[in-house]
Amino acid sequence: MKKQYKERTKGRRYAFEMMYRFSVNADENPKDISDSYWKSVEEESEDTKEFACSLFLGASAGVDTNDEIIKSFIREDWNYDRWVRWTEVFCVLPFMSFSEATLLFMRL
Repeated sequence: MKKQYKERTKGRRYAFEMMYRFSVNADENPKDISDSYWKSVEEESEDTKEFACSLFLGASAGVDTNDEIIKSFIREDWNYDRWVRWTEVFCVLPFMSFSEATLLFMRL
């Protein structure tokens, strides 16, 4: 049970990373993203790969619908573009130096 939990957690992380790449370059085919993604990952179980790909391909197929749902819950004093910038910041913030983060916040 515990091993399956860890595998699914890793699968969600992989799907999130593929989704981030898709959000940066939405013109790229999701299938191409998932195929090329696994070339950069160390060996991983087939179950984890299948789980991550199914999450990513499902989420990437429903991006427009999901964006509309998110827009319906954003506060009136925020707009969608501002919300997207903030979520991008919090996704990359743990990987930035303090000076990089400061420059990024100054642009928001």
